Amino acid sequence: KGSAAADIEQFAGTLYFMGLPSTAVIEILGGNYYHGISAAETALASVLRCGQRANVTVHDDSTATTIYNSGALVVRGTSTTITQYSGTTVCWKNPTNIDVLGGYAALNGSENMTAVSAGPGYLDLSQAMETFTITTWTPRAGVQVIDPNRRVLGTFGTPTINYN
Repeated sequence: KGSAAADIEQFAGTLYFMGLPSTAVIEILGGNYYHGISAAETALASVLRCGQRANVTVHDDSTATTIYNSGALVVRGTSTTITQYSGTTVCWKNPTNIDVLGGYAALNGSENMTAVSAGPGYLDLSQAMETFTITTWTPRAGVQVIDPNRRVLGTFGTPTINYN
């Protein structure tokens, strides 16, 4: 359990946290980190930073409000804003906003999104069948969007979506 002003850095190994305060800033530079251990446990963080050698999982009943990722990230819980610099992000519950600046991001949830910006990098929508709406779509050069099931409702605009 952390204190109200918990700042946590992890360089290697495996780290588990439950019941952190919502003001916690967590920086994982390497190793494994499990934000909330199971559906019965909750963990909160205002900021979660994932380094290139980090493997991070945000579990079902946990929240990380703002996430910066360059490593391997799986989000099963709640997040408001994700910035993907490199590496891989797989969201089983869509964040409110995501900015893909590189790497690979998969959105597998059915939650509507306010803003999606991408490029360069991959935005993969092929892992699930449920549709959802993106209010503001901002593509940048080098983005590749994969949406064979046409999950996104409305007009995606440029670039052309790969529906295959």
